[in-house]
Amino acid sequence: MEGIRQVQMLRCVPAAREKRPLLDDVVAEGPLRIVVNRTDTFTLMRTPGRDRELTVGFLLTEGFIGKLGDIHLLMTCPDTPDVIDVTTAAPIAPSAARSMVVNSSCGLCGRLDIDEMLRSLEPVRDAVSMAAGIPLAVQHRLREEQPLFLATGGTHASALFDNSGKLLVVHEDIGRHNALDKVLGHALMAKIGTTGCGVFLSGRVSLEMIVKAVRAGIGVVAAVGAPTTAAVAAAERLNVTLCGFARGEQMNIYTHEHRLTLGG
Repeated sequence: MEGIRQVQMLRCVPAAREKRPLLDDVVAEGPLRIVVNRTDTFTLMRTPGRDRELTVGFLLTEGFIGKLGDIHLLMTCPDTPDVIDVTTAAPIAPSAARSMVVNSSCGLCGRLDIDEMLRSLEPVRDAVSMAAGIPLAVQHRLREEQPLFLATGGTHASALFDNSGKLLVVHEDIGRHNALDKVLGHALMAKIGTTGCGVFLSGRVSLEMIVKAVRAGIGVVAAVGAPTTAAVAAAERLNVTLCGFARGEQMNIYTHEHRLTLGG
């Protein structure tokens, strides 16, 4: 399976005074270098697979592009599959350009202008309405769509779902930011509209996850984990319905609860 490597390990059972050699399935991690307009370089530590979708999603959610047409060229060289060259239709503003390494737990890396960035974002205009049970139903189904996690226990997942709870796109990665970027990049490249949709995250919700959703025009963000204060404040400000601790049969709604309706 792509994204998995086998490594040698010792299964240690102290009570049985046993160390037994075994092969273990471990989630793969490696660098993807994205070169934009031959001037800006971003190295993402990611799980190999869906690299083109990850690149497009990263460019979208980091504010380098607003639509697929903003990309003039997206090229992978067969000799260097871990390098993707991107040419944008218009130059990237110097304030947005940054060359950096983005590790698997990193979001908004290299940004010193977070307040300015938030002020520049338009609140989500999506007036989607869905039954409050939909995010919980998505949470139950998501695990079945995580083969890498089931094999290794080492990945995050993100899912794009519609207002009926249908899973439209699901991707996994060691990084929760990468998983969401892969989903949003896939949707953009496949021309899957995000209007009326939500995203479900397998981890916590921090500020950058809200920013990514807003840049994709998504009004509902739900997650298994907790939100941060910055995420709650940004969701309130940017008209995003934010749900956390979506587990079992309940969840917490932190902002803009009007999008989630109770049956009667």
